[in-house]
Amino acid sequence: MFQAWEMRETGHLEQCKTPILTFNDLVEARFIERPNRFIALIKIGNKIIRCHIHDPGRLTELTKRGARVLIRFVKNIHRKTNCDVMAFWKNSEWIFTNSMYHSVIAQKLIERNCIEEIGNYREIIREYKYNASKLDFLIITERDEKVLIEVKGCTLFKRGAALFP
Repeated sequence: MFQAWEMRETGHLEQCKTPILTFNDLVEARFIERPNRFIALIKIGNKIIRCHIHDPGRLTELTKRGARVLIRFVKNIHRKTNCDVMAFWKNSEWIFTNSMYHSVIAQKLIERNCIEEIGNYREIIREYKYNASKLDFLIITERDEKVLIEVKGCTLFKRGAALFP
């Protein structure tokens, strides 16, 4: 079982210490190579399979031959692959790499009031259009403040700080 967590250093909000997402259907495998930015060759036992990577970033710090990965099999006849890479093992922890879930995680954090800068909200609007752009969220706070949010995932970090290109 894999769980995505938001652990707050302040630790005062119990709703922010529980799992945000839980996956019970993940399989551990080994990374072989990445022939292009959306495909990974993965080894399970003696078999090599193609999995989709939902992260177009380079991921060079994670995509090392033999690296432990978590994959999830999917049933969709319209896909070219039947599995997704969900996470890579790095520095004694799983690094979640499936960008399909980033805005889901962000929305759950907002709904649980785990982001102090936003505080309590009155309304969450997903896929908000702003001028010629579309942003992940418009949050309207209890104080009627409007907060625009664009969610980005980050897999590169150094000394506890996320590094984004």
